Amino acid sequence: RDDVTLTGIAVGAGDTPIDIPAMSARGAVRFAVREKTKGRPAIPAKLVFKGVEGTPDPRFHRDFSARLGGVDVEPETFGGTQHGSEGSALGQTNVVYTATGAGTIELRPGTYDVYASRGPEYGIRQRRVSVPSGGTAGVEFRLKRVVRTTNAISADFHVHSGRSLDSSAPLVDRVVSFAAEGVEVMVSTDHDKQVDYAPVIADLGLGGRVRSIPGLEVTGSVPNPPSFPNSIGHINAWPLPVTKDARRDGAIEDEYVAPNWVFKRLRDRGGPDTVIQYNHPRAGVSGLTNIGFFNSIGCNRCANAIDAA
Repeated sequence: RDDVTLTGIAVGAGDTPIDIPAMSARGAVRFAVREKTKGRPAIPAKLVFKGVEGTPDPRFHRDFSARLGGVDVEPETFGGTQHGSEGSALGQTNVVYTATGAGTIELRPGTYDVYASRGPEYGIRQRRVSVPSGGTAGVEFRLKRVVRTTNAISADFHVHSGRSLDSSAPLVDRVVSFAAEGVEVMVSTDHDKQVDYAPVIADLGLGGRVRSIPGLEVTGSVPNPPSFPNSIGHINAWPLPVTKDARRDGAIEDEYVAPNWVFKRLRDRGGPDTVIQYNHPRAGVSGLTNIGFFNSIGCNRCANAIDAA
């Protein structure tokens, strides 16, 4: 909707009645996304809305305006999504994700080009839709699978959610977005917090499309001089068991701990085949310390032509 701003309100003793102007009307889009194959099954998908013919792009989940130093901080990008009125529709900025391929989302009346996709293995389809004030427009898509990834899966080995200090995405939103993008394995790596997406995946009925591997991003935040004047950086490890009654669901203690002991503690938790990966080893300062491990230990022999350029 358009913003409504009230100015010049004098508040006296007792109740102060004010008149709030009527807000602009909303419309809705009801969508259906199916695979272009035998039986035309509904599939998870991503929809991108682009305003045309003078209609601005929608800003789903923009519940209020916020500016900092005159700059729009885009509050719609924080704290989850706008849930649709029917089916599965999770909207943020001008993007809608659906777990089931069917849903209804409310937005400003106008004309939009809507693009449907499902990751790099599927084609993209576009439809133009005119949304009436106070009414609902319908749009359907059929996506063709154009790339067959035989004996291969799509995975993300570094996934954050609202359980991390630097993210606000609810677990449901994370799972639906990954299913819509065609990612088949999610490795949870929240900062010093172990999470398993499996219960959420099951509740959404997506067990045949997405798998969860619980993991962890060890997040050293405090310098440990003299041996480590900076922290040991950020280290992913997976798979790891989630222990609900333990501190941070089983995450290891990592502050003031040397890397060799961090590795031991991780493998004591996950077993000898636990995968350990260093993240952003050439990153700079974050918070109190440098989080790039190669930089912290002076590993110049790791430099390559790109670093030297």
